[in-house]
Amino acid sequence: YLLGTSGFIFVIDPTRDTTYQNLKEELIFLEKNYPKVPVIKLVNKSDLINIDEFQKVLAIQNLEIDFFSSAKTGENVENVFMQLVSKMLGA
Repeated sequence: YLLGTSGFIFVIDPTRDTTYQNLKEELIFLEKNYPKVPVIKLVNKSDLINIDEFQKVLAIQNLEIDFFSSAKTGENVENVFMQLVSKMLGA
């Protein structure tokens, strides 16, 4: 299901640890198998968490995120897609 992929949006749910426990390994897999395909990493459900506190969790695990978003409120949803398209076009 990844064959022919032009871009990835890797979504983390901060209310479910399992969505980011193996993030580094999964990103290494994408980089190795799809080296020219851009990846946007985002935390969804930002309306349900304290972003500063969750950034501390990410920092402890040495994880970098591109966006905090909320599908419910629409926060950063358009920005995520605009950035991915920009990366896909090489801009």
